Order: sequence, then C-alpha cells, then structure tokens
Amino acid sequence: MKIVIHCCVLVMLAFLMTFGAKAQTLSGSTTCVGSLLTVTSSTQPSQIVWQLAGAGIATVTPTYASAATTVAGTGIAGSAATQLSNPPGVYVDASGNIYIADLSNNRIQKWAPGATLGTTVAGNGTSGSGANQLFNPYGVYVDASGNIFAADGGNNRIQKWLPGATTGTTVAGTGTLGTSTNQLSSPTGVYVDASGNIYVADQNNHRIQ
Repeated sequence: MKIVIHCCVLVMLAFLMTFGAKAQTLSGSTTCVGSLLTVTSSTQPSQIVWQLAGAGIATVTPTYASAATTVAGTGIAGSAATQLSNPPGVYVDASGNIYIADLSNNRIQKWAPGATLGTTVAGNGTSGSGANQLFNPYGVYVDASGNIFAADGGNNRIQKWLPGATTGTTVAGTGTLGTSTNQLSSPTGVYVDASGNIYVADQNNHRIQ
C-alpha cells in the first residue's frame, strides 16, 4: 500500500504513520506546500500524525471499507430499470451521476447518486442501427455540457446524444466496418478532450483514432 500525503501545513516538520506498534517517520520541511510525502507499506496505517518539534499538531485515524458497495444494478442480468446486462463501460461525472454502457440491453443507463434504478439516456433498449438505437455499446463518455458519447461497437460508430435527446448523431465512423481513416471496427472506448477532439479505441483495427 502506498500512502501519498499532499503537504498543506507550512510548519510541518515530520510525518508519522503508526502501523500497530510500528511507527514510520518521514521528514518534511517548512516549505513543503505543493510537494508530496510518500510511504509504502504492506499494511493499512492505523494513525497518521503531523508533528512539529516532536509534538503532535494533528492526528488522523483513517477508515477503510471492508468490502465494495454495489452502486448500480442488482447483480442479476436483466432489462429492468434496476438491472444491467454485461456492462463493460462506466463514466462518473462531477455530480456523481453514473453512466453505464449496458451492452446486452443496447442502452446507456444513468444512475443518480444513491439511486436504486437507472434511466435510459441513449438507445431504446433494442439493438439496431437507427439514430435512436445502439448495438452493443462498449464505452461511454460524458462531457461538461452533458453530451453523451457512446462507443457503439456493433454499429462501428461513435454516437453523440445531446442532454434529453431521443436520437443520436454519428460523430465518428461511417457505421460500416472497415480500416479506412473514416471507418471503425468494433470501437470499445471513447474520450473527448476540452477542445472537442474525440479519441476512439478502435478495437479490431488495433489503433486509437
């Protein structure tokens, strides 16, 4: 386990981690703002103490989850709003909304924080190549404006869905499998940068477009 601490206290002189009965100290400095202190251990720290001239000035007792928590889906394949079927891709926006490429249901599902069911925000749940359909979507990305980009693997295209839209627009690929620069072959991942450039994991063409 690697613990990385961003130094944020100007007067920090030492960093102490207590592993049961064993303590490990790393030296800091009075100008450590913006730098990192790192310690690696095979066990979880039971306590983190900041020291000044040998005296503790701040103490933190870390907490750890003993197991993962299911945040979407029931764990049983299905097409209900509470279910997913073979989801290979996920994206979480700044508000904590979870967007899931629900592959076998041919849709993109959105789960609000703490929700017990999802809402279909792209695709109609039936496989096809229509503007309102997806066919085995593998990946999903959502930009700052809420536009949804789906790696529509079975249709060899990237579909863009505006917030609240019932149909998508093809923004990469022709919809026909191929190796030309305007074509894709079973795209599995998509990312859009701040300038609007689209990056595609073009799986069967063994390239990033």
